[in-house]
Amino acid sequence: MKLLDSEVVRFVIIGLLSNIALYAMYLVLTKSGLAPVFSMSILYFLGVFQTFIFNKRWTFKNNSASKNLLWRYIFLYLSGYALNVFILIFFVNRLHYPHCVVQGTTILFLAFIFFIIQKHFIFKSH
Repeated sequence: MKLLDSEVVRFVIIGLLSNIALYAMYLVLTKSGLAPVFSMSILYFLGVFQTFIFNKRWTFKNNSASKNLLWRYIFLYLSGYALNVFILIFFVNRLHYPHCVVQGTTILFLAFIFFIIQKHFIFKSH
């Protein structure tokens, strides 16, 4: 299928499927009483390893066996995690916005940044 030849489309598919599932779990965890930052933290790290595999193999079709890819990916997502925590604390605890709206918006913002960095730095073609 021609549409699936696009890295952007494949990235969006992986991101949507992953984030819909993780966001649903986030809502369940926070509804059951876990703090938003704690809930996001658990699910964030689960998502990092799962999306690395799919993005490496399918989205960017990278066959490299280099461990540097994983370390760069982890560094990217640790940076994104720190930014995510800051955004949640600032907008939820300080400005009193609803955590579900803040987290949903943050997911979209980070996805855009992550695609660009993965395409041009982590999984770039040589």
